[in-house]
Amino acid sequence: VEAIVSNASSLVAAKAVTAAFEGDLAALDAGLRNMASAGDHHMVLAAALRLAMDLHRVRPGAAVAQGARGAPPYEFAGAGFGQKDAFERHLRVWTQTSLGRVIGILSEAIARPRREPKLGPSAAERALWTIAQSARNKAAAR
Repeated sequence: VEAIVSNASSLVAAKAVTAAFEGDLAALDAGLRNMASAGDHHMVLAAALRLAMDLHRVRPGAAVAQGARGAPPYEFAGAGFGQKDAFERHLRVWTQTSLGRVIGILSEAIARPRREPKLGPSAAERALWTIAQSARNKAAAR
């Protein structure tokens, strides 16, 4: 039972994070409601930070041509488990500088509840909404 619940909550976290990085406010809202019922804001913040760091690491080489077999040069990154298309969309939208800001936002959202534990869920929600709004602004500017 624990394995099933753990897997389900990681899927909820992944959907919420993908929605935030794509600026999909409706999907983010649904994901945050599911996350609130699961009660694990740590998992969603960790997933968001991991994605932001993977994108930040790969971003400078994102314009590099594909490898010999047509495989993208970033197979090592968080582009697995059915998230490859989303990862590529995120690479097109997010710049190195904006990803640096996202990492700062997420780092603060992780650190603040250590000082004030009751703020954990609201800090996670605020960070994800900030990321989603930034993604929407980037999409509107394109």
